[in-house]
Amino acid sequence: MPLLTIPAPATSASPAGTPDSPLPRRLNIVFHGLMAFHECSAQHYDVLIPFPGKTQHQALYGSVRLNQQDPYSALKPFPAQPSYWKIEGVDPMGTPNKPNPQSAVILKRELLEVNKAGVRTVIRVPKPDIIRHYRGAEVRGLSLTGDAASAAALYRPPDVMYEATVFSYAFFTHPQLVGPGAPFPIPQFGEYLNLGIYSEPRTKCLEDDRDLFNGMYNCKSNGSKLSVNLFVNDSIADGAPVSTSIGLVELELLALSEMPGAPNVACPETAEPGGCVSGFVSGGDGSDGNP
Repeated sequence: MPLLTIPAPATSASPAGTPDSPLPRRLNIVFHGLMAFHECSAQHYDVLIPFPGKTQHQALYGSVRLNQQDPYSALKPFPAQPSYWKIEGVDPMGTPNKPNPQSAVILKRELLEVNKAGVRTVIRVPKPDIIRHYRGAEVRGLSLTGDAASAAALYRPPDVMYEATVFSYAFFTHPQLVGPGAPFPIPQFGEYLNLGIYSEPRTKCLEDDRDLFNGMYNCKSNGSKLSVNLFVNDSIADGAPVSTSIGLVELELLALSEMPGAPNVACPETAEPGGCVSGFVSGGDGSDGNP
């Protein structure tokens, strides 16, 4: 009589290509909160995360789905001191997608310079095949700049600003986040690989954190600190997303806020972005990008 083999239960993140998990068809990197996507080459962005200053901002990476019972334990902090990271194993093939100025803050790279003293973390990522945004707030008609030099650096005021930006890729092999310490292999869930990058307050997004973003840039024209208002707490927002076509399940979507209770319930506290917004600093206006 042949031996009866009982297969081991599938884990939440099976290795790519095993019987429990099909070959992945998309890699998603979820960026949530206050950061800048600085165009550093034709194929890459440097994602800049500021020092927390006097606020309660934190910088984390990982995937909450690696431990659904205690999602926060699956997230790791970026170092408190300046550090450099990069995404490896991803091929930026073809023409990368561009941000749309109607749904993102886009600043002119040639008019700004990076203030390294204000940057805590740099993550070099390939430009994606797809850019999508979640948890938006209407800002049409609002003034976002505080001086003439900053106004000149803004391509145009966006109609909507978003807390969560997702980069999606189709070409990759064993992708991982590499930096100080051991590499972090991006985990697979079903047909998708998902990595979260978070820069946000530890509690509700009620702090006016514009100084954190502005502190990462100076205006070349006069050397002054950038003056852009990303605090949109009083604007109308669409709340936490509950479904998407890019392979993130509901738990991951609700966890985009990384606030208490958010991974399990659509907490009312997450209904407004409240300032945890990012911006693109690039040499092109992104007019052919998708919202």
